[in-house]
Amino acid sequence: MKPRHLGYGAGTALVLLGLFGLVTNATETHPVGWALWFGGAAVAHDLVLAPLILAVAVATTRLPARYRVPLQAVLVTVGCMALIAIPLLFLSRIRH
Repeated sequence: MKPRHLGYGAGTALVLLGLFGLVTNATETHPVGWALWFGGAAVAHDLVLAPLILAVAVATTRLPARYRVPLQAVLVTVGCMALIAIPLLFLSRIRH
């Protein structure tokens, strides 16, 4: 057995444990809201973040590597942080 198979097994066990806790503690964890957030994050990644990252990569190709690499790193980091923070801001407005 390869070490990666042990990792797959451990990861699967942890995911199942998490899902079990999510379902058995449904009053505290709100599984439907969690599923919507998780699905929304996947959609946001595939339809928003990935195309934006590709657009930034293409837009900065003419810059020298000395400037391009740090600029791309900053823009990708800020984009990821915004993608996480913006839904939380909307949730805080809805709940108050």
